[in-house]
Parts: sequence; C-alpha cells; structure tokens
Amino acid sequence: MRSKENILAAENKWLNFSRDHIFCIDIQRACLNIIH
Repeated sequence: MRSKENILAAENKWLNFSRDHIFCIDIQRACLNIIH
C-alpha cells in the first residue's frame, strides 16, 4: 500500500515537472516568435 502511494506521488511529481518543462519551452518559442 505504502509503495503504491509512493509510486503515485512520484508519477505526479514527474507529470508536474514535464508539464512545467513543456510550458517553459512554449514560452521560449513565443519569445523567439516575438523577437523574429
């Protein structure tokens, strides 16, 4: 039970990280579009 909760927590952390990472990439792309 405990390990299953840990796995879910780790997956949530990874999903949040990857979502933030994609968000940052989108912002960089938007900034590049504004510059060009």
